[in-house]
Amino acid sequence: TLCCTLFPYTTLFRSIVAMTANAFQEDIRKCLDSGMDAHISKPFMLEDILQRFAEVQTVKKMKSCPK
Repeated sequence: TLCCTLFPYTTLFRSIVAMTANAFQEDIRKCLDSGMDAHISKPFMLEDILQRFAEVQTVKKMKSCPK
């Protein structure tokens, strides 16, 4: 809470994004169920990775900050 108040735009959270060659829903679900924050499948571009990371950061920030 204090971190969100003092540094609202600089708080980063540890994020784990699974990068696999599999795009089947079952494979994605396994990654998420094992604790990954998100999933991205091949082929991907750097922009895809950065976007997914930003999405995860936004969700984690919203969950951790008081309303």
